[in-house]
Amino acid sequence: MGLARGSYTAVYFSFFCILGFLLPRLYLKSHNQHGDGDDRTIQPVVDSIRRDVDRMSPGGIASSTTLHNQEELSIPTSLSPRLLAVKLALEDFPTDGPLEPQEVSLADVYVPPMTSVKVRSGRRHVNTSRTQTPKLLLGVLTDPKSLHTIGLSAYSTWVQDVQEVADVKFFIGSCDIPKLKFPGTVVCLDTPDTYPPQRKVFLMWRHMWATYADKYRWFMKVDHDTYVNGYQLGQLLNVLQRDRMSEQCTYVGMPVKGRPAERKKLGLNGRAYCSGLGYAMNRKCISLVGPYFGSCLDDVRSNHSDTEVGRCMMKHGNAECIDVPGFLFKQMYYQQEGDMVYPMKQKGNGQMELRFPTMPKETHFAATMLHPLKRAEDFYHFRKQCISYLRPLQVRISKLSDKDAYRLAMNDMRTTCVHNNQLQQQMHQFPLHECAAPERQEHPDVPLEAHVLTQASDAGYESFRDVRVNLMDSGIHARHVPIPHWAGAALSSHEDGSQRSLNAYYDTLFDLVKNATLDEALHLLVFEEKLVFLCNFRKQLQEVLSVPRCGNHLFTHNEGGVLILGTDTPTPAGNAVVEADRSSAFAASNSIKSAMCYNAYQGMSRAYAVLYHRATFGEMLAWLDRQRTSTAPEPIKTLYLHLSVKGYIVRGAVPNLVRQDPALVRAHRSVSNSSKVEAASHNWFKGTFCRQGVEVPDL
Repeated sequence: MGLARGSYTAVYFSFFCILGFLLPRLYLKSHNQHGDGDDRTIQPVVDSIRRDVDRMSPGGIASSTTLHNQEELSIPTSLSPRLLAVKLALEDFPTDGPLEPQEVSLADVYVPPMTSVKVRSGRRHVNTSRTQTPKLLLGVLTDPKSLHTIGLSAYSTWVQDVQEVADVKFFIGSCDIPKLKFPGTVVCLDTPDTYPPQRKVFLMWRHMWATYADKYRWFMKVDHDTYVNGYQLGQLLNVLQRDRMSEQCTYVGMPVKGRPAERKKLGLNGRAYCSGLGYAMNRKCISLVGPYFGSCLDDVRSNHSDTEVGRCMMKHGNAECIDVPGFLFKQMYYQQEGDMVYPMKQKGNGQMELRFPTMPKETHFAATMLHPLKRAEDFYHFRKQCISYLRPLQVRISKLSDKDAYRLAMNDMRTTCVHNNQLQQQMHQFPLHECAAPERQEHPDVPLEAHVLTQASDAGYESFRDVRVNLMDSGIHARHVPIPHWAGAALSSHEDGSQRSLNAYYDTLFDLVKNATLDEALHLLVFEEKLVFLCNFRKQLQEVLSVPRCGNHLFTHNEGGVLILGTDTPTPAGNAVVEADRSSAFAASNSIKSAMCYNAYQGMSRAYAVLYHRATFGEMLAWLDRQRTSTAPEPIKTLYLHLSVKGYIVRGAVPNLVRQDPALVRAHRSVSNSSKVEAASHNWFKGTFCRQGVEVPDL
C-alpha cells in the first residue's frame, strides 16, 4: 500500500512538473501567434540568473577558509562560464581603472549555450570538453587584489578554453585572506605580493617541482594579464611532443636578451631567457633545476624574475629559451588612440602601462599568448571577438605617430585582414584583404520561421497574409508582428519615417532580438510588409546559403553575421561599389558563386528582408537600445555598417531574393529615366517575382 501511494505521488509530481513546464510556453506561443506583443522582459531572466548564481556560488565554502603556507584551495567550479560572465555583467566589480559601461555589455560576455564551446583561431577550432588527462600544469601568477578583477576575468574567459590540455592554478603571495570567493584553485606562497614578484615566481616554480614533478609532462607560468589562446596552446604541446623535445631539457617561450644597456650587467653572455609574459619547461627541466630554485633565488643579479629564472635554467639545466616557429608569444609595445600610436609606458615600479586595443589586428588573434591586458573588461571583449571571429575595420595609422611605434604598428597591419574590405577602403582609404569565410559547422538549411513586421492596421494585416502565403510556399512559418505608430514600409523606405515611427520600429525589433536571445534561437529571419518574392525563392535562398562566402557565417556555433535578402535599388555609385566587391571576390576565389553576395557599404539602400545569426544579437541589442531612446535615431541601414565596423560579416544577396511590391514603388516614388539606374535595377531584381504564386509585372 505504501509503495502504491508513493507511486501515485511520483505520478502526480511528474504531471504537475510537466504542466509547469508547458503552460507558460503554450501561453507565449499563443500570445505571439495572435500578433500581440511579448510580455516577457529581461528583468525576470536577470533575477533568475542572480538566484542561480547565488544558489550555486561557492561563497559559503570560501568565506570561512583561511589559506596556509602553499596551501591549495579548490572551490567547486559549479558556475558555468556563461553564468560567471553574466554575473560579472550584473555586478559592479572593481577594476584597475574606470569601468567603461559600453565596453562591458551583454554583447561582450554572452556565449551561446551549447554542450561545448569551440574557440576560433584563424580557421581552426578546438573542442574544450575534457577527454583526457591534461599534459600541462599552468600557473597564473597574480595577487589577492587582482584575483577578483583580472584573475576572475582570466578564469571566466581563456581558462575555460584550455581545460582539455591544462590544469590551471592561480598563485598569490599572501596567505592572510580570511574571505576568498574565487571559483578556481588558488595557491598561496606565504610571501609578500610586491613588484617585481621575483621571490613569488621562484616559490611558485619550487611548489610545482616539489608537488607535481611526476604528474605532468609540461609546466608553464603566465602573468595574470596574459591572454592564452586555448587552441594554439594545445597545438604547441602537440608539436613539442612530436618533435621529441620532451626527451631533453626544453625551455620554451619568447626568447629575449634584455635591454641593450643592461645586457652586460646581466652577465648571461648573450644567451636568451624567456620573457615573463609566459613560458614553459618540460618534466626533464623541472626535475633538473627544481632542487636549485632556492639557491638561484639567493644568487640573483637583477630584480627581473624572468631573467633570473633564465639564469637558473642555463646554469643547472644547460638550457636557454627557444621559440617554436608558428607559435607567437606576443608582447605589445605600442598602444593606439584613433589614428595615432604611442610607445608603451612604464610606471615607476617597472610595471607596464598599456591600453589594450578595442580593434585588435590579426597578429593579436593569432598569438598563442598575448600580453598585456591590464583591465578586466578587456578579457571579455577580446574573447568575444575571438570566439565570434570578428575582424574589425582598421584605422589608417598617421605618419605623425611615434617613429618606432609606427613601424611596429604597420608591421602588424600588413598581416591583418578584415571581413569587409570594401568598407575598409571607403572609410579609411587603407586597403586590406578580405578574411576567409568561417568553416561551416551545420547544414545550410533554410530557416523554418520568420517574423513579418507590418503597420498595426487592416492594411498591415492584409500585407502580412500576402507575405505569409509566399513564405508558406517555401516551407517557412510566418509570425505576424504589427507595430503601433509605425509609418510602414513605404514611408520608412523613402525617408526612414518620423522619430516616433522609427522609435516604434526599433522598440519592436529590440523585443524580437531580445526574445530570440532568451529562446536561444540560432537565427532570426525578419521581413517587412508589402513584399514580393522570387517565384523560386526557396531554391535561390538555399543556393546562396550554400556558397561559403555568402552563407557559412550563418551556420556556425559562434561566428555568425548577417545576410540581407532584399534592399532598394542602389545608386549608380553604390552599384559600382557592389560590382567592385563582387569582382574582387571572384578574383580571390576563382569561383563565380562567390559573387552571389556583396559586403555592406557606405551609401547602401534600406534593407527589408534580413537573416541574423545569434552571434550578432548582443551587439544588435546594444545598438537598438541606443536608437529607440534617442531623439534623433539613425536609419536602420546604419546598423549593418555598425556591425561591419565591429568586425561581423554582413553581406547581401545579389540579385535580390525579395523586393518591395512594384505597386508600392509606383505609389510612393518617381521612376528615374537614368540608364545607369535602370541597369542597376535590372541586375538588382533579376528574375521573376511572384505574389501569392502569381507572377508580378515589373515597373
